[in-house]
Amino acid sequence: MLSGRLPRDRVPAGEPRAITCQEDWRAVAQAWGIAGPPRVDFRTHFLAVHVWDGHGMARFQADGEGGLRVISQEAPDNRSGFGGLRVAGPRYLIRSFRRCDVKSVKGVPLPRP
Repeated sequence: MLSGRLPRDRVPAGEPRAITCQEDWRAVAQAWGIAGPPRVDFRTHFLAVHVWDGHGMARFQADGEGGLRVISQEAPDNRSGFGGLRVAGPRYLIRSFRRCDVKSVKGVPLPRP
């Protein structure tokens, strides 16, 4: 699993839902400034990707029937006095999943390897 912030000049034009091949992974890692991206065997795994505005937290959740979705938790407002998690700029979450466990990401079917 990888997470981080994107520089404002590298904000993606559209959010990838899944990375399913090495070429796409290299391109995303380079565009987003991910140094030394981990190797992925795309025959057996894929990468689920979520990009959000930088406020709060996000995680992937499998539904047990082959679907994968993102659960977002809004951060408390810093003005509330509780010291919320306000982070400037877009953030990303990338996590590897086995292809045999997931059939769709955010309702979009995975392409076959």
